[in-house]
Amino acid sequence: MKGTRLMKTLVSLPRAFFGALTALSLLTGGRAAHADLDVVVDINQLKCIDENDSVTNDEPYIIVIPFFVDGSTVEVGAFSGGGGFAAKPSSKVTVMKKSKTQDNIKNGDDWCDEGSNGKTYSIPASAGEFSHTMKPISPEVTGPFAEKLPIAGVIVAVVEEDGSPTQAANATRDAIYNTLKDQLTLAMFQQKFDVNQIRQKIATQVKNAAISATIQNLSIAGIVDPDDLMGADVDTWTYDQLEAAGSGGIPIKMRFKHKDDGDYEVMGKVRVTKKQLPSSVAVQIKRISAVGNFSESPDFYATIEIASNKKQFPRIDDKAMIEPSWSHSVNVGQDEKVSILLSVRDYDSTSGNDAVDINPNKSTNGLPSPADLVLLFDRVTGEIFHIDPLSGNANAKKKIGMKGQTITLKGTAANESAEIRFVIQ
Repeated sequence: MKGTRLMKTLVSLPRAFFGALTALSLLTGGRAAHADLDVVVDINQLKCIDENDSVTNDEPYIIVIPFFVDGSTVEVGAFSGGGGFAAKPSSKVTVMKKSKTQDNIKNGDDWCDEGSNGKTYSIPASAGEFSHTMKPISPEVTGPFAEKLPIAGVIVAVVEEDGSPTQAANATRDAIYNTLKDQLTLAMFQQKFDVNQIRQKIATQVKNAAISATIQNLSIAGIVDPDDLMGADVDTWTYDQLEAAGSGGIPIKMRFKHKDDGDYEVMGKVRVTKKQLPSSVAVQIKRISAVGNFSESPDFYATIEIASNKKQFPRIDDKAMIEPSWSHSVNVGQDEKVSILLSVRDYDSTSGNDAVDINPNKSTNGLPSPADLVLLFDRVTGEIFHIDPLSGNANAKKKIGMKGQTITLKGTAANESAEIRFVIQ
């Protein structure tokens, strides 16, 4: 590597990158979004605009290093006394890399020469495509980390292969990878850092690593005609930007131009792939136990309704507590939100069956709360909500649990009320 050019290139990385990281020290209140995002970073095209190597023709290779600061590896805890939130010691950032450097776009020599000016070459997935499930920071976090995190980004460097050994090329990649990881980790824990110091740190580490690997491998070609760094660039995205873009993605376009060694353009896209949801929703009632006054031992039976598909279960006589494991499963296709209704009744052969109150809401707007549970299951986020139909707000809802959790609720009526335990999958 040519040390002076390398230093200038990395030190001059766009301020947008470091500005996005600086946001770690400027966080304000907000709430993190809930859903996981399956993110694909795909650098897939290289355009040779101008080849200007004075020693040999061009055979560039690419170094792609995506990074993520998100809830998959960042765990946030609250300070005592309500002093805000900070990353727990177990937290870490995600930085990714590929194993191959030289010849990772196209094998052979002199393939990107003067005759191919303006020609576009495909970058294989083995060199430029990465996948990561980006998770939100805990939704309970309302202060630091809630608004600006998670974030994602990618550093791309284009290098013209000349005489440096493979070990030197790999050392360059590893120096970018390791230094970026260290500096992101520091920023995450301290929530502040010196932007210029980080730039200088990355540049110095990359330069020293490449020189050391060249000397250790006694590569005369690498000393006389080292691989040339055409440039390095960075793109960053917030969680909200990625979520809004969805599968359509956000274009990536970077230009690498040097007066002595050519002009290249790299293109790609970051996108979110949509998860295939399970085709069915299942509800299991695990326990019903009497809470309010019953005139005699209850004869419980229940109904589970999923997306208007109803199933009634047979009664169990003379038991104040039952553990029936009643289950109902319905095919809902790819519906993201599914309505669920749970109702419990006490069989009475003389005066008619009684509605058993399992609704934790108290009376609203002067009206008695309905005895049944009206629920909404968000299958994308896994959240389960209790709907209050009498609040006066059609969208009123309260989160009561997550997919797969055992949820316990109980009615508030003095008579004919019960506690119910159930699971939604």
